[in-house]
Amino acid sequence: MLRRAHLLSRIALVLTGMLFSCNAQRLLSAPPVEKTVPLVEKHPNVRAAFGDDVAVSLLITKKFKRELNRSLAGEDTVDLLTRIKGSKAEGWFTLYAQNIHNQGWAGTFSATIEGRKILKEGRYVAEGNTVVLSGAFAPDGSPVVKK
Repeated sequence: MLRRAHLLSRIALVLTGMLFSCNAQRLLSAPPVEKTVPLVEKHPNVRAAFGDDVAVSLLITKKFKRELNRSLAGEDTVDLLTRIKGSKAEGWFTLYAQNIHNQGWAGTFSATIEGRKILKEGRYVAEGNTVVLSGAFAPDGSPVVKK
């Protein structure tokens, strides 16, 4: 009986790992994410502001959603909020894009340098945040830089 429970727990662990892997691959394969992250990491404005070796964190994120149910219903949506780091500065990378009924991707993205935190009226606020790069998406999910 103990061996069977042990075997079942291992099977559950393997299935959970496979499910996580498939979901992570699905998140990363969204055209706006797939095409925008490399652009942001190599863009001259971003490299000038953040320094060399710019990296957008996709493993550990504040928010990264792409719902399978909505995708199957024809409403593909990607919502990402994560850190961006370079040798000189750190900040946030945001991306929100939708593809409703395969009419093409629409949405926005931005890379922002985090300002320094100061105490103002009893709470800490970031002052001096600077948007380094922003844009929208072409219907195929390609980023179109606006700033």
